[in-house]
Amino acid sequence: MRAPTYNFVFAGTASPDIAKRLAGKLRLPLGKTELTRFVNSEFRLRIRENVAGKNCIIVASTGAPVHENIMELFLLVDTLRKGGAKEILAVIPYFGYSRQHARFRDGESVSSDVILRTLRLLGAKTVITCDFHNAKHLETAPLHVRNISALPFLANEFRRIVKADGAVVVSPDEGGITRGKLFASHFFGKKKTQFTFFRKKRDLHRAHRITHTTCENEKLLKGQSVIVVDDICTSGNTLLSAVTLCLKKGAKDVYAAITHPDMDKAVIRRVMRSPIKRIVTTNSIGQKDNIKQSKKIKTVDIADVLDSSLF
Repeated sequence: MRAPTYNFVFAGTASPDIAKRLAGKLRLPLGKTELTRFVNSEFRLRIRENVAGKNCIIVASTGAPVHENIMELFLLVDTLRKGGAKEILAVIPYFGYSRQHARFRDGESVSSDVILRTLRLLGAKTVITCDFHNAKHLETAPLHVRNISALPFLANEFRRIVKADGAVVVSPDEGGITRGKLFASHFFGKKKTQFTFFRKKRDLHRAHRITHTTCENEKLLKGQSVIVVDDICTSGNTLLSAVTLCLKKGAKDVYAAITHPDMDKAVIRRVMRSPIKRIVTTNSIGQKDNIKQSKKIKTVDIADVLDSSLF
């Protein structure tokens, strides 16, 4: 089936720069919107374009403030549909709640499913996201979801920073093995792939609590430059426990490749003070000032990742 020709790109509050750059790459106008905020934290959304019969793209990450951004995304989709838009594509560079993709304990909601079902009911036809936490879960999504990865782009950046000879790629947990291997395949290219992973045990009753971590093949780490690869960094606990263990097992130095830097200022400071030598990430959640000003962090433009895979 031939991809539709799009007419507008609309930006969510969390992603104006990404939307603007993507619109420029696609040579599409950036649609005008009007957002009125009220003192009780409600807001009202208005689309200031004639979208009847048009195909529209919404670019809206759903990071913090998560619920405001998700609600705004819902209103954007609904308003475009009621305005007569023919087709609505929701581009969500960072999909908040993607880690809540299953019931880990009895009685839990599957929050990512709630968001996807709501988008379908409101009128979105397709969702494009980047490094969804559990891509396999999307196979049973209630609407068409394309999950693209920034990891090949991050790997290309690391080829300029770390020599493949003498390097090891590490996944900080078993759930990230597929991500780690994807990164490693692009980083090492035709060279022998050096990859291992950690096993970690979480406390399901306490958020961001890791109780135990072990390495699958710790001998690989000794004297090597280690690149820890993950999709999301929020509390920093998974990343920093992996860094500590790598150094404890004899790694020469440690780097990190993270798609989504979902960190507040305190976590960013903690990561900056850690022994990590360099971090390569994206601006999928917007370019935070703390990250922009840090010499330790290199940022890849997520608009380039989206443009390369969008159509």
